Amino acid sequence: MIDKNTIIVEIMCSVEKAFSYTTDPQNTPKWIPDIAWESRSQDNIGVGTKYKNQTIDGQTQEFVVIELKKNHKFALRRLSDEYICVYSYTQVEENITELKYEEWNPVGKDFTPMTSDYFQILKRNLETE
Repeated sequence: MIDKNTIIVEIMCSVEKAFSYTTDPQNTPKWIPDIAWESRSQDNIGVGTKYKNQTIDGQTQEFVVIELKKNHKFALRRLSDEYICVYSYTQVEENITELKYEEWNPVGKDFTPMTSDYFQILKRNLETE
């Protein structure tokens, strides 16, 4: 069983671009191939905003934003089992962003962790768009 998963990637783009891209549900299937679609309950994201997605095998998941600091932190909790994922954004140099992704389940339920492969796709997308 995995207690916590952490992935860190440096991306050649601004913090603003990385934050905007990763919080836009239209982009999720572009860098997480297992997701067929994703939607958000409101245009202006904030604590309490809900995200809903469907995997390519038809499973739906719903998340709620539990913490948000624009261009710094974006945290979600899955409604079905308390799983949490946190994106932290740090500008390390001009147009170089460190994205730290952490995920865990505080109630001890097992989860399928994200892999660095997804974040390499994200990096490529952000650096070429």
